[in-house]
Amino acid sequence: MGTGGRLTATAPGEQDVTTFVYTTLEAANSRVDIISKTTGLTVRSFGPVLGDTTASITWDGKNGSGVFQPDGAYQ
Repeated sequence: MGTGGRLTATAPGEQDVTTFVYTTLEAANSRVDIISKTTGLTVRSFGPVLGDTTASITWDGKNGSGVFQPDGAYQ
């Protein structure tokens, strides 16, 4: 599990982007779940993420249905 990130915007729908970078012990296909630290619910999943030992995903602040999520802490 990663250390998490914080999504903060100046206005709803404006600059709602954060990048999560993570490493694995060896090259692997992985799945990344964005989880709200407030609710504990998965708001978006990415996968498979194809990568070497370091990979990243960029999240646009939207859930799987394309709805912007509130500002807050996510992991």
